Amino acid sequence: ESFRILSDESDWKKCKERNREFSNWSRLLRECVELFGVKMSAFPDIKLYHGISCELLFDSIICKFCAPTSFSSTRGIAESFSDGLGLIIEVKAYDQNVKW
Repeated sequence: ESFRILSDESDWKKCKERNREFSNWSRLLRECVELFGVKMSAFPDIKLYHGISCELLFDSIICKFCAPTSFSSTRGIAESFSDGLGLIIEVKAYDQNVKW
């Protein structure tokens, strides 16, 4: 499943219904990571990747992701999400106390 509208959905109604359920799980996931996650300082040299399959406009090269976001330490996995048309971003922690 996905937060995004799926290709077989003709309108946003099904997507909104699905996201209503996901919002509760996202909150629980974030709380679990904040309580039981590992600090980024434990992995100072780790590279995390995120694949983007659509056009986005960043007004800065410094971004902060606060919602549950899928990252991988394997570039190939991120490439599968970019569909060969998008981009791969490599991220690092803005704060070494951030948990993941």
